[in-house]
Amino acid sequence: MTEKVSAQTSAIADYTRDELIDSLCFVIPKNYSLARADAITAVDHQLGFRRVTDTVTNEIKSAINGAIRREILAYEGELIWRVT
Repeated sequence: MTEKVSAQTSAIADYTRDELIDSLCFVIPKNYSLARADAITAVDHQLGFRRVTDTVTNEIKSAINGAIRREILAYEGELIWRVT
């Protein structure tokens, strides 16, 4: 699950939720917490996008929430970290 997902498309909508979650796991090292906004920026850049748009932000936020529901990520306030 910590495999790097490379930019294969120019549209965030072309990435599946699982690919976005994999990207989150790649940019957030184990035993390290990151602010949600920083995680969004890190995933955005890791996927090869040049700027963080509202669409990208919303898709990655949704992936963060999905990862929290699946207990892949945990959170406290604005900080998130990997559980698995």
